[in-house]
Amino acid sequence: MDQFNSGDADVLLGGRLQDFPLARSVGLIRGTIHVDPVAGLFGLAVVHDDGFLASPDNREAIAMAIDRDALIAPFGIGGWQATTRIVAPGVVDGEGGAAERWAGLTLQQRRAQAAQRVAQWAGKGDRENPVRLRIALPAGPGAPMLFERLQHDLRAIGLDARQVTDAAEADL
Repeated sequence: MDQFNSGDADVLLGGRLQDFPLARSVGLIRGTIHVDPVAGLFGLAVVHDDGFLASPDNREAIAMAIDRDALIAPFGIGGWQATTRIVAPGVVDGEGGAAERWAGLTLQQRRAQAAQRVAQWAGKGDRENPVRLRIALPAGPGAPMLFERLQHDLRAIGLDARQVTDAAEADL
């Protein structure tokens, strides 16, 4: 980082979302951070598709709960366009590609539907005993920031997210 800031290096490569807080903490001053312009996937992979995650409707409930703009805001990444599409715009041939999901629904409406699914699966209409999901994230200073936001969003629909360090112990 020092070599870049002093002009002895022209580019820094690598880094992942969990590393973004490091760029600010070490004073990255020359230039700006650029994210690969490749349309890709930033999401949660299902590790164990049993229990709550066995149902596609329940997995969709998780997606419905996430406030995508708030999720990425702490990282200060400009130009990142949030989408609810499973396939990024422009990847599918033709103009008809996949549309945004839940068009016309506010985040609150999506969360209300998602909370109903969680409550139905749990067999009750309250959130006293939330369904637990274990989420593994890569190590780095950005991981706690990301997890905190996911935990907040999932709590809004009655899910209790817990962070684990071993992916083998994770649900997501």
